Amino acid sequence: MDIETLAKRYTGSRAKRYEEQRVGSAKWKREQGTVETMLARLERGAKVLDVPVGTGRFIESYKRFELRATGVDASSDMLEEARKKASALDCDIALEQGSIFGLDFEDGCFDAVVCTRFLNWVAGEELAVAIGELARVTREHLIIGVREFVPLRDMAVYTPAGCVRLARQCLARLRGSGEAGLAVHRRHLLGSLFGRFRLDVAEAQRVEARVDGTEYVVYLLRRRPERGGA
Repeated sequence: MDIETLAKRYTGSRAKRYEEQRVGSAKWKREQGTVETMLARLERGAKVLDVPVGTGRFIESYKRFELRATGVDASSDMLEEARKKASALDCDIALEQGSIFGLDFEDGCFDAVVCTRFLNWVAGEELAVAIGELARVTREHLIIGVREFVPLRDMAVYTPAGCVRLARQCLARLRGSGEAGLAVHRRHLLGSLFGRFRLDVAEAQRVEARVDGTEYVVYLLRRRPERGGA
């Protein structure tokens, strides 16, 4: 899905109610806790980019961990909600409208980049471009949340539950996407893209497992230095 379509998707009441409709779910709570645990490992004063920042769900965490945050989103309405939250929390965060496919920042100018609940909106070359941009602007860490197909070897297909998951995953693969047009990615494809952009998996935390043979995973990635670098 192109960035303009996505920006139009989250406007008006949908932007205002975005967090309200999700904050009570088990997935949201586990994802929040996992990302916060990873953020807590950063040095105080580290520069963090949050893209897409949405309504600013992590703004309070950035303030608590004394991180210098910048948020980017394609939707002006979502940014307005983030500004309201930042004001209410008295948090100094730079909020800008922009595209994940062409971030207006220099290479390696952030210590960490956070990207949750976006990468399943894109596939193919768009996915590669997005991950490439995230990797380009981070100096060291990248925290991403993404839904992926569970590899066959990990599905315990010899059990009744495993057989059900396999059957439902096959249907999802045939459809090519999940609910509401969201793309579910293959783990080996993500691994290939991580390698392509010199990203190593430091940690992977499963946030949600579904009976359709998919999992939502939060990755902590580290960027490898360029050859000849420190």
